[in-house]
Amino acid sequence: MVEGFYNISNIYTIEDDYNLQSKNLENFAKENNLWNGKDKLNFAETFQDSSSCSRLKAGRKLLEDLTKNGNFSVFDMISILRNEQSGICMIDETGHGYTSTGSQVSVLTPSNQNKSQVDACHFFTGTPNPKLSLFKPFIFSNNVELGPLTVSTPSEITSQRTHPLYSAHKKASNEQLTDKRLKDFEHEGIMEIIGKLKSFDENNSDTYETLFHDAVAAEIELLRQHPTTKR
Repeated sequence: MVEGFYNISNIYTIEDDYNLQSKNLENFAKENNLWNGKDKLNFAETFQDSSSCSRLKAGRKLLEDLTKNGNFSVFDMISILRNEQSGICMIDETGHGYTSTGSQVSVLTPSNQNKSQVDACHFFTGTPNPKLSLFKPFIFSNNVELGPLTVSTPSEITSQRTHPLYSAHKKASNEQLTDKRLKDFEHEGIMEIIGKLKSFDENNSDTYETLFHDAVAAEIELLRQHPTTKR
């Protein structure tokens, strides 16, 4: 893609814009009365129930609305991933359903327009439910250090698959998870890194090696503190 937007949403999104297919695809569709054999086979329409497309349609509508003015920011993308009404952000309140797991937003700078030595930044939550998680910056480099705070130990992998950040989220109260300081911290961090993407300082390149780890450590520390008193 060179312009516009495209969304996928846990369903088939290949329609009739393909040039390779399985050998017996069309015969199978006709034999099972899924396709009339006239127009080119639309894969998504043929092999899935149209009622399963509501999440995809809602996401497309959000993208249309947020790109109308020609400006689409990291915060716009995050707001879509946190949209619960559309079903994009899935929250299981029963313990038997689905919850959105780790979420990601990436900023890719066109190489011909890039004045910085950093051409991409990725924002990861590292925890489920983007509404209660923070998007933290990560930049690939030769000596990048992920750190231990989002890595499960072998024993944790075979049991509950938790890591320190996830554990901190599980222990925190809803009041702590929704504390304004956390969202302020996220907002300031994103604004700072976007600014650095536009103008890179060689002398500060080493600060990117532990960028993600430092943000995770700060998030854990904020979660351990008492929430601010609302007035």
